[in-house]
Amino acid sequence: MDIRWLFLLAVLFVVVEVILYRQLALRHLQYSRTLSAPSIHAGSEIQMVEVIANRKFLPLPWIVLEATFDVSWLFGNQADLTIQTNDKSQYHRSYFTLRPFTRITRRHTIHCHRRGVFELKSASMLCGDFLGLSTSRKQWALTGENTKLVVFPPLIPQDSVQLPSHSWQGDVAVRRWILPDPFIRVGSRPYQAGDPLNQINWKATARATTLQVHQQAFTADYHLKILLNFVVSSDMWLQSVTEPERVEAGISLAATLATDAIEQGIAVGFACNGAVREGKQEIDTEPDVGQSHLHALLTDMANLEIRVTKTFEALLQNEIDTYPTGTDYLIISGYTDDTLDMLMDQLRDLGNAVEVLQLPTTAEANAWLQPVTPQKEVAANAR
Repeated sequence: MDIRWLFLLAVLFVVVEVILYRQLALRHLQYSRTLSAPSIHAGSEIQMVEVIANRKFLPLPWIVLEATFDVSWLFGNQADLTIQTNDKSQYHRSYFTLRPFTRITRRHTIHCHRRGVFELKSASMLCGDFLGLSTSRKQWALTGENTKLVVFPPLIPQDSVQLPSHSWQGDVAVRRWILPDPFIRVGSRPYQAGDPLNQINWKATARATTLQVHQQAFTADYHLKILLNFVVSSDMWLQSVTEPERVEAGISLAATLATDAIEQGIAVGFACNGAVREGKQEIDTEPDVGQSHLHALLTDMANLEIRVTKTFEALLQNEIDTYPTGTDYLIISGYTDDTLDMLMDQLRDLGNAVEVLQLPTTAEANAWLQPVTPQKEVAANAR
């Protein structure tokens, strides 16, 4: 055959191939990405499953899949990935080939060591012909319940938590701390006809200028409300948290105590003076019971930003203005002063129990929040 005809046939083949891949490369190309669970605690592992399917007769000789993830996600097996990272995110690029009517399933084990709410919003795919003369790109917007992950604060081992002395018997937290003994005085209330004179609370009487008596805790359904102070010291400027790792550990401590109490059937609430993402400015959840309430509570904690929205004095005053009674307050704070002591006394005078738990030290915070490198590796599987 004349060399000119061979040349023309070659040119025709190239032109047809380029047109064919330009028109059909992205047709019937499917991609999905799902997570094995909607929520986990920080320090746990989760599996992400990617499915890429070529539902047509045309083979795809090369495909580049590009995706972005949070920098705190540690992937178990990274042999088939090219990864670039910055302070907030990591950019993944992987390469593979798809034969006609072929599906590839890629499974990744991810270790999440930082709390937060993460969304797998999109993925981009680039593919082309055998000669590399034609390329096409498509971006998938990922939606659905299995594309959002809530990472709760990590839970702290019980033996690392130092609660007030009367809340423990041996190594087990007893309900007496949450549900006080009927003979323990938890505050004061106005004098009523028939109250014994030996129950008069003279300090509360002097503050209130009316006769007050000791409040006894006879009820069996006391509520617990945890108040977390983001201001770590009395001389700290608002808005700028000077020791964020201590506040992070305080969030984990609050999550641990709330989880333990709700699992015992105790109503738990939570409030803090920190900022929340997604437009909400602050958290103030009243005590309630049940796993759905716990999930909502932990989700709010996962959404917290390390930023102060108001003084802790204002938070306590807001509690006092609601006139609570019969509630156990556990205050997690890095400091106390005369103003906080006065406000806590006012809560006690309303018939509540108030205990103060010190914010973890820097050393404790670093030990509790130390990320752990995943041990298991799951390779991508093709079929």
